[in-house]
Amino acid sequence: MNRKKFAWLLIVVLMATLFWQISTFKRIYEKITAKKIDSSDNADQNLAFLQKKLEAQERRAKNLEKLALWQTGEDLMSWLTKQADGSNVQIVGVEHPPAKKELDYHHVPVKITVTGYYNSLSRFVNRLEQSSSRIRIDSFRMRRKEEASEYATLDLSLSYFQRATKPS
Repeated sequence: MNRKKFAWLLIVVLMATLFWQISTFKRIYEKITAKKIDSSDNADQNLAFLQKKLEAQERRAKNLEKLALWQTGEDLMSWLTKQADGSNVQIVGVEHPPAKKELDYHHVPVKITVTGYYNSLSRFVNRLEQSSSRIRIDSFRMRRKEEASEYATLDLSLSYFQRATKPS
């Protein structure tokens, strides 16, 4: 084989290898660009899914707030007075310690003193515990005077939560 034929054969082999490599790179490039598009679509789908999930959790949180928070327009003292009247006891003292801010909420404590017969006082506590109100009994203490053993005084520490700021 002479040199000229060998050179041409080498050039043809190199050109064929070059075209083969170019076509291989082209296929790889198409796969990469297709993957980027798929990843972008997948990311958009994931983002839409997460947004829907977040909206659902926000709805659940608002519903839980309705169940757990004392509504701003509701008057606690008139509600407690109705409970006391229904239990045949009297509220003789009320104290409002300062509210504490916890995150976006106010934790509002209320201390009341109630007098009545033992059965009436226990009925009053039961009404508070079993009501659908958003008030919590933190502690209570019952005391009685020795000269009137059936008559007692109940010191109750109650509390409730209210939203500190308007929800957005």
